[in-house]
Amino acid sequence: MPLFYVLLLLQLTGAYFVREANTDAEANVRRLVLAAYEREEKLRDQVAAVRTQIRQGLSSEKVHLEFDAFFSNLASKDFKNPPSKNLTTAITKVIPLDSLARLVTLLGNYKLQTLPLANYLLTRENARATTLPEAAILWQYLPFFNIQNGDKIGEIGAGSGWLSLILAILYDQSEVYVNDLSPIAVQLMQQKIAPHFTGEPQIRCHFVTGTKTSTRLESEALDVVIAVDVFHHFTDKFSMLQSIKWSLAKGGRLLLVEQDKDHQTPEHYCPEALEKWEVDQLLRENGFVKVREQPMRGQSRREVVLLEYVVSSL
Repeated sequence: MPLFYVLLLLQLTGAYFVREANTDAEANVRRLVLAAYEREEKLRDQVAAVRTQIRQGLSSEKVHLEFDAFFSNLASKDFKNPPSKNLTTAITKVIPLDSLARLVTLLGNYKLQTLPLANYLLTRENARATTLPEAAILWQYLPFFNIQNGDKIGEIGAGSGWLSLILAILYDQSEVYVNDLSPIAVQLMQQKIAPHFTGEPQIRCHFVTGTKTSTRLESEALDVVIAVDVFHHFTDKFSMLQSIKWSLAKGGRLLLVEQDKDHQTPEHYCPEALEKWEVDQLLRENGFVKVREQPMRGQSRREVVLLEYVVSSL
């Protein structure tokens, strides 16, 4: 068989398996999202059952009103008005006061309606997602990332932290390391993200302030490192790539989401954005091998590319 046809067959076969892998990855993400909603539903039902049981044991309309006010305070994290002695006695016949507070706080923090995931319209039948502001982006990111539950995940330059928060919710067996260069950004992310996991047996979210030359995650042996629209902002790309390399476990993956600069419409791109070949060259020169890529349409008519790299074995 001529070499041309052999190469063409290999290309078509490779494309077939890539499509199969992407299909499986998307189905897995949909299952994870549905499972997250089911966890929330279970917790919500548990809180409702406890509340009903407490109310059934209250002796008067006055105590009912006091309990409703106290419960609302718990839900809004306003603990300025502790329950009276009679109400405390009635509550503790059903559940310890601190356990009730933890349940209600956990539901309020974990409730997906308070998150960007809120706008997903899911059904048990098809788990289809629509109307999320980042929906088109998110549904291309997550299947491409192909993260396995239990992976140790690091996000570099997490910014507002919305992606790390979603990852921590969906991958409920994974530890997530949230990194940014700005101490203020890290502090704000910690305030926003950490409370969502206060009721869990172990802390799964870790917050790390990096530097211009280090992620400060070098000792963590991460399975996945993610950088969304960040790589082109690295002022010392060599040092940062070395730091990322040292932070990856054996077989770990670096996942980049980067603007693919188009010189025909440069005004649509960050002034520091690179062309894809420049990204590839920088990664190759610093000991990484590209495994996959996927183009996508970004906001403001930008071309964006999803890239996966592993450390070269050479």
